[in-house]
Amino acid sequence: MQVKMNIVARLSFIAAAQIASMVILDEPGAEDLPSVPGRAIYKVEKNRTVQVPYIDDKYISIKMEERANDIIQASENRKFVNDDRPIEPGENTTPTANS
Repeated sequence: MQVKMNIVARLSFIAAAQIASMVILDEPGAEDLPSVPGRAIYKVEKNRTVQVPYIDDKYISIKMEERANDIIQASENRKFVNDDRPIEPGENTTPTANS
């Protein structure tokens, strides 16, 4: 609940029911959005109905296939961290009852 209270802006696409809209926006409305891909409610101080760019799964798959070799090459050229280094006191350790 505390995390939700610290979120300044909220974005909700169409919700299945009013209760889902209440969870996302703290008020109803997202369940009544038209079924238009990319249509959403953006809430900061007040609700604004917005149209965001919509990219379907087929388009993303095509673009990923086009870049597959670049992605594989980048991962092969990646430098890895030496995970065998000694742990410094207080670093990556579980706190004890006395700390």
